[in-house]
Amino acid sequence: MEHRTKRRPAHTTAPGGGSGPMLMFVLGSIGLVGLAVFVGFIMSGHSGTGQGSTANMPKPPPPPPPSVTTPAATEPAEGGKPAETGGDTGGMEDVFELVAKDIYEQAKAKTDRNGPYGTPDVITMLERVVKSYSETAYAPKARELLGRLHPVAAVKKAWTVKGFPNPGWTGQETVYEPETKAFNADTEFSAEGTTAKWTETAADGTCLFNLLPGTWQTAYAYMEISSPAQQRVIFMVGTDDTAKLWLNGEKIYQNDEPRGAMRAQDSCSGELKAGTNTVLLKVNQGDGDWGFYLDIGAEREVTLSP
Repeated sequence: MEHRTKRRPAHTTAPGGGSGPMLMFVLGSIGLVGLAVFVGFIMSGHSGTGQGSTANMPKPPPPPPPSVTTPAATEPAEGGKPAETGGDTGGMEDVFELVAKDIYEQAKAKTDRNGPYGTPDVITMLERVVKSYSETAYAPKARELLGRLHPVAAVKKAWTVKGFPNPGWTGQETVYEPETKAFNADTEFSAEGTTAKWTETAADGTCLFNLLPGTWQTAYAYMEISSPAQQRVIFMVGTDDTAKLWLNGEKIYQNDEPRGAMRAQDSCSGELKAGTNTVLLKVNQGDGDWGFYLDIGAEREVTLSP
């Protein structure tokens, strides 16, 4: 009998027999390749030449320097000394000296213009230098100037009359009856079709004589000064708007600029005679606020009326 050998299909078995060992062999081969690639990648990351190398990474910025806090400037305490800050106060003392100088020179400029008469704002400035900047070189100067000044008294009552026309600021040069007639509290004036009379008027708490209401009008204020002897007198004038002032019928002051009123804006002087002296102030209004301030200074005491 002929013996034939049965040929085994090549694809069904691997050496060693069965399909399972063949699959494990193939997977094992792939796994070793993948592992080799992965290990190579990791090694290149630590070699300093790959994308993951730390050799080319930017260095972290250096830490910031420790912060330094500068003490805030302090207001001068009483006596012109800076508050304690624990540092050098020489610079602050220089500032106090400059501030005291500025205040003193402003006050002195006003006294140079007004003579030996201290308006309220000048007295306030000089007292501030003496009290708040006592250790500066300007404190004794301010104290000496205060001792030489004569006080100025605010006018707080006056007779007023208003209603005279002031079209286009022409009232300043128009002569109305209060300028030509002797004062009489009972006098009546014709003003823009109405009757105007003198009214006793008081200043407010700031010493302002408020003449409102009224627009494009002219007003007058009248008062008398009784002096014990002939002497020089100074008037501190502040008006809203244009104005003139007469002492005993002589014009000694004029302002032609429309403006708001401030105390002691301008000054003028004249001679008082012994006895009664008359003062007439003319104030012209456009629109807005309307009023005046008036302060009087004299070496010898005077009496104001009303």
